[in-house]
Amino acid sequence: MTPGWSISLAAHASQVAATANSLAGERLDGTGIARTTIVHAMPGSQEPLAIAEKALIPFELTRFPPADMRCHR
Repeated sequence: MTPGWSISLAAHASQVAATANSLAGERLDGTGIARTTIVHAMPGSQEPLAIAEKALIPFELTRFPPADMRCHR
């Protein structure tokens, strides 16, 4: 995989907003986004590192079970 653009992930909760703003500023430039993927090492993995790849865009709704739409009384 050859990235077209990359950014370091936030290491602390206080850095999340700045990371999101940077991603939005670079990727939402008016041309549209075809695909955005996060690639990172799995926390706690040992050598060799376990790598995770997660698509952000397009958003994959099938990762989540359907909500129970019945009213609970």
